Amino acid sequence: GSYYFPENYLEKAESECKTANKYGTTSILNYSMYNAPTTGRININKTSEDGVVEGLSFKLESFDDEREYGDDLIPTPMAYDADGNEITSIVLTTDENGKASTDNEQFFDANGNKIDGILPYVVDLNGFQITYRLTEIGIKQSDGTYKFPSRYELKDAVEFTIYDTDEYNYTYDCVNTIKTGSLQVQKTSEDDVVDGLYFEISCVDTGFNEKVSTDLEGLSPEISDLPIYNSNDELLKYKVTELGELNEDGTYSLPYKYNKPKSVTVTLNSDTVVFANIKNTLKTGSVKLTKTDGTKALTGSGWQLYKSDDTPISCYQTGSETYMYNSVAKTATDYMATNGSLSISNLPVGDYYFIESVTPSGYMPYGKKVEFTISADNENTLNISLSVADNKSVLSQTGGGGIAPFYFVAVALGAMAIIFIYDYHKHGSKKYKKSRKENQK
Repeated sequence: GSYYFPENYLEKAESECKTANKYGTTSILNYSMYNAPTTGRININKTSEDGVVEGLSFKLESFDDEREYGDDLIPTPMAYDADGNEITSIVLTTDENGKASTDNEQFFDANGNKIDGILPYVVDLNGFQITYRLTEIGIKQSDGTYKFPSRYELKDAVEFTIYDTDEYNYTYDCVNTIKTGSLQVQKTSEDDVVDGLYFEISCVDTGFNEKVSTDLEGLSPEISDLPIYNSNDELLKYKVTELGELNEDGTYSLPYKYNKPKSVTVTLNSDTVVFANIKNTLKTGSVKLTKTDGTKALTGSGWQLYKSDDTPISCYQTGSETYMYNSVAKTATDYMATNGSLSISNLPVGDYYFIESVTPSGYMPYGKKVEFTISADNENTLNISLSVADNKSVLSQTGGGGIAPFYFVAVALGAMAIIFIYDYHKHGSKKYKKSRKENQK
């Protein structure tokens, strides 16, 4: 037979009855009572590693938690609108100080009565605690949707009740952490030298700048905790530039033998280490060969090119007397000095020789190897100019000299034989007869 006051009301309001005897009559005054629901306050205090705190929105939802009984979270009103419609979710947006609160919202009760004071409900109409869930949904877009900033790590939603808080006051401290990634330099080289090369890693937007060097595997130390996005949610670009070797005076220089590689620009992600791959390619050289008669260039000579181990070289023709290295070959090819000289570019570092294979009309072939070396020590050893003068002697050499030297030797020997026979017929018989007479005596 006892009574209790429902917990979903703030306080009880007492009825009052009054009797007036002024004219000998009794009047009863009826007191209309309204029980205000128990309400609380939900606050958001947002901070972030990049200092952006304004304009971030959070979705607040209210539920009857039936998960303990094998059911799910069932939406239940945290308040009502002016038309008596249930409100089960609202959006709270932070101000310039990163603050948001339900204090700034206007709620009504189920009968359309405006509720003053702190909100929303602590318990539902049945006196059960309301479970609230806060989810950061991001920044409101022009089409009315919300986008969570890509630069932030996505936070899990938080669930709570107001009932057990101090004075029904719940504050959610939300800290947005910046997504970060890791970067590492991977160096390769055509000559397999990968150790001790320095690289500069920089980012214009953030001012980041750091120098790293590679180890025996061609790897730099891993640089971690690098921001992935700028404040506009655009991917940051990291530029990796090879500096070369560290000199004694603290400067850097790329070994002359390498072509200067282009800088590499990379963007990062939070899932894996990003590698900036830079390959050093070796410089190639060139050779220009001119054949002269001692004073002027001779047109029409042809030459074959060999490595020092007698391997023929194959080239592409790029002009009337210009060629570009292709590869080694099985057979030699004639490269013509149409106007007196020929040039071959893109030659790898190494030792080579020319053999004249086509001789200008009216001249004897150049019978010697024209040897030369392409090296990447400096400009003069990388790009070679050669000049040979026509010679009158014939020296047979291997490596594509052709049969011309043997032909001229044969002609010379034949001429000597004819002279010998002629001399024998003219003088030899008389000498023979005179010798016999002297022997008979």
